Amino acid sequence: NELFDKYWSDDAEILHLVGKEIIRFHAIYWPVVLKNLNILRDNITVMGHGWITSEGQKMSKSIGNVVDPVRLIEKYGAEHLRYYLAKEISTTNDGDFAKDRFIQAYNTDLANKYGNLVSRTHSMIDKYFEGVIPAYQEDQSEFDTKIKSDISDGYKEYTSHMDKYQVSQALQSAITLAEAANQYISDTEPWNLAKDNKQDQLSAVINNMVKAIEIVSFMLEPVLNITVAKAYQQYGIEPPTFSNVLEPHKNDGIKIKEKINLFPRLEKE
Repeated sequence: NELFDKYWSDDAEILHLVGKEIIRFHAIYWPVVLKNLNILRDNITVMGHGWITSEGQKMSKSIGNVVDPVRLIEKYGAEHLRYYLAKEISTTNDGDFAKDRFIQAYNTDLANKYGNLVSRTHSMIDKYFEGVIPAYQEDQSEFDTKIKSDISDGYKEYTSHMDKYQVSQALQSAITLAEAANQYISDTEPWNLAKDNKQDQLSAVINNMVKAIEIVSFMLEPVLNITVAKAYQQYGIEPPTFSNVLEPHKNDGIKIKEKINLFPRLEKE
């Protein structure tokens, strides 16, 4: 009774996740059983997920196209496989697994965008600020204003998708923000700010970059929890929560740790 009251309270969010081929049993018969037990709740959502196909075909032992997840995990890691399945396959639709696309998604999204953002920002903090995250500065340029807007809008978009169980679209919001942060670096050219000794502008850029990394990491954490923990670790950042993730000035003056290569590029076989 104690666990039932905790997880099936009237203010809980109850999600029943089933394969699409058994929706009838769980969306009709199961609620009838619950009603007759006097435990049917209005706050139950039944979601049917699609199938994972292989190279465009339903997996079949007779065809020989079954993808062994254990072998993939042993070779590439559980998090990378989980990212592909969550990002590239919409929750409620069928989706296809192909090793080439898996490697491409990993290299494009994780190595080139998120991983590159984490790595280059770490290097600049080490080079320009002796390994200490600089203090927050008020907007020094229109680029500063834009990246802060991108962070806020991207986070709102992410939470909106997650609230609707649109995991694929939510993860795309995270990658889009990582792209925007990399573009912000190109636009502001912090290496030139350092050369011209424009310290306030440089501090603003680096601080905003760290904030973008914190938000992108938070958005990716549901599928990359181990890797994101390493990202926080090398920046000395305390993992944020929903209540403080958008808070400014949280990371000022933190001494960064040793750099970790989060996403070594994968080569196609």
